[in-house]
Amino acid sequence: MLKWEIAGMKSKIIGITGSIATGKSTVSNILKNKGYTVLDLDKIAHELMKKGEKNYINILSYFGDEILDEDGEIDRKKLGNIVFNDEKKLKKLNNLTHPNIFYTILGKINSLEEKIIFIDNPLLVELIISGDSYINYDEIWLVYIPKIFQIERLKYRDKLNDEDATKKINSQISIDDKVKYSDFIIDNSKDEGFLIKQINERLEKL
Repeated sequence: MLKWEIAGMKSKIIGITGSIATGKSTVSNILKNKGYTVLDLDKIAHELMKKGEKNYINILSYFGDEILDEDGEIDRKKLGNIVFNDEKKLKKLNNLTHPNIFYTILGKINSLEEKIIFIDNPLLVELIISGDSYINYDEIWLVYIPKIFQIERLKYRDKLNDEDATKKINSQISIDDKVKYSDFIIDNSKDEGFLIKQINERLEKL
């Protein structure tokens, strides 16, 4: 697997992950409000998929123009429908896109002069399991809620019924299975004050 080193290891790199509807974005926003840099892997990935960008060209060369919308941009829903139930095509998509995504992230890290940098990565554990993480994290923080709460939050957020919410959650690695890959578990089953308290206590130890 292709790997890159962080020049001089200037910064402590902490990955923030979770599962759908566990509140990962809330944790990232709390850290941003405290003045920390949080690099959003999804946002970077989407930028690199815009027309003319590196991953746009790579994806189009393999999947063809049937994945484009009327403006010539990649329709992520169409692309998702193609790779969702096809492991071979999903792996190909990852191989086409991940090197550029992580090269961009590492470039940003190397340009920063900060003691701590957070990377918001919803699929961090999945990438570790597949051997495609590319980054050696100093710590991994998992935003955790029990599955029963996860289902209720997803139903409310996406206006889904029980069956559809459960199906969507079950398509991912279980939040409980992600615990063993994590250094710090953030309990997001209570109020925001409790969430902030846990984050503050962990930050004091860094």
